[in-house]
Amino acid sequence: MAVSLNYRSLTVEGDTKVIEGWLRNNSIGTWIYKYLSDYWRQSRTECYFSLDLERWEQFG
Repeated sequence: MAVSLNYRSLTVEGDTKVIEGWLRNNSIGTWIYKYLSDYWRQSRTECYFSLDLERWEQFG
């Protein structure tokens, strides 16, 4: 399963969710867990994370 995360969006297998603004009131870890838990339960495939740290730091 391909997972891509940056300061504005989280993409899982081509399905992108915008997270900018949501993060002001929530923990990114909590949000990722809630969003990905169904994917992980349904699939035993390996997860690959891509985190854009430079842009994340600019946002945070």
